[in-house]
Amino acid sequence: MKIALTGGSGFIGGHLCDHLTQKGHDVISLARSQKKWEESGGQGTFVPFDLEGPEQGIASLPENLDGFIHLAAVLFGRTKEDYFKANVLGLKKLLQPLIQKYQEKEFHFVFLSSIACAGPSTHDDFYNDEWALYFN
Repeated sequence: MKIALTGGSGFIGGHLCDHLTQKGHDVISLARSQKKWEESGGQGTFVPFDLEGPEQGIASLPENLDGFIHLAAVLFGRTKEDYFKANVLGLKKLLQPLIQKYQEKEFHFVFLSSIACAGPSTHDDFYNDEWALYFN
């Protein structure tokens, strides 16, 4: 399979790139830093990518892509809005060009996340559906 993934320079993404490559898959790793990607193992093909403007990275993907794994996230930010901008609005910005580009074919999308992506919060902040409203 030909698989693209975000966060290929991260801990999980780097290991996943290695695993998928060893299993014979063609991996395209989308990440902000080529240096960090190389330091994490550098398996597959590197494509520059940023959640704040994912359109360019998506446009460079091949038409015959079989799947996409989204691992990229901001884990450290100064404010709740920093997390929201990257991890919620960034995901929405990512999905729009992916859907447009691959809507005519069978395509697999896997999204993996962590509670750390929500940023620091109080007990009351954690249990609300405010962020879900942006995907309706």
